[in-house]
Amino acid sequence: MKTQFKFPKLTLLLATTAFILNYGCKSNSVTPSVDACAANAELVSKAATTFSNSPTKANCEAYLASVNTYLDSCPGLTTAQRADYKAQIAATKCQ
Repeated sequence: MKTQFKFPKLTLLLATTAFILNYGCKSNSVTPSVDACAANAELVSKAATTFSNSPTKANCEAYLASVNTYLDSCPGLTTAQRADYKAQIAATKCQ
């Protein structure tokens, strides 16, 4: 007779819960640091160049997104400054 290995229901529940907690609770926010700020400044520069060479709506939106990421990554900005800049970016309409 062939025997099959069976997982107990509790083990499966614990493994599933651990998996969800490990991968489901990670933050997507950018941690402000000088290195991240410098790296994102390069991305803003590349996005600006792309937009200036081909001023499409998609390139404009990519440029604004890169500026938002840059603002989130720079530790030298106060919360009020960051909010002001983000409000200005949000008011910018790409066409």
